[in-house]
Amino acid sequence: MCQQITFYPLRSINSKNITLTTNIIHKSVTANKQLMDILLNNLFSNAIRHNIDSGAIMIEQSYNKLSFRNSGLLQPLNEKKVFERFQKGKKSEGTGLGLAIVWNICNFNNWKIDYSFDGPIHTFQITF
Repeated sequence: MCQQITFYPLRSINSKNITLTTNIIHKSVTANKQLMDILLNNLFSNAIRHNIDSGAIMIEQSYNKLSFRNSGLLQPLNEKKVFERFQKGKKSEGTGLGLAIVWNICNFNNWKIDYSFDGPIHTFQITF
């Protein structure tokens, strides 16, 4: 079963003219609600912040995986450092903590998180 989800801040998506598509199946996950809110907010905020004008965000969930894919710079992130604290792009307005927090939440729940790049699409995928 697919369901539509709404994320905020939609104003940021609209100001950058980003297209959002979702393909979500119903999946129950046992986890702390506040940590899940932080995890999803960080992934979604990064997908917006590091996107390009008229870019795209694709959020997909299957039975055991959740992925956030977004258009962005035409170069991959450093896969060895992307989940370390204070790692951020030179033009980033963020703190460089978001993906480190995501990694720690995944680690706490015994989930695996991976980053991949298939230019110009950056993908963060959680395996439950």
